[in-house]
Amino acid sequence: MIYPEDKIICINSDTLKGNDKGPDLHLGRAYKALQVIKCKCGETHIDVGLKLNCNWVTCYICRQELPGDEHWCHSSRFIK
Repeated sequence: MIYPEDKIICINSDTLKGNDKGPDLHLGRAYKALQVIKCKCGETHIDVGLKLNCNWVTCYICRQELPGDEHWCHSSRFIK
């Protein structure tokens, strides 16, 4: 589980299945988890301080729109 303030490493910077765009992540780069939320299907999404590069962000599994102006990143993109 990833918590706010954790240091995490990007292991997947590809666009996830069903999406046209992905966050501007860099493979192997260290990030800090600023916020962590769960969507309605229980998936974890992390704010690592990236600028939103689209009008909204949704969970790639349940398609719930995620709140705010953060570019939420699915937790499968990172390891501690």
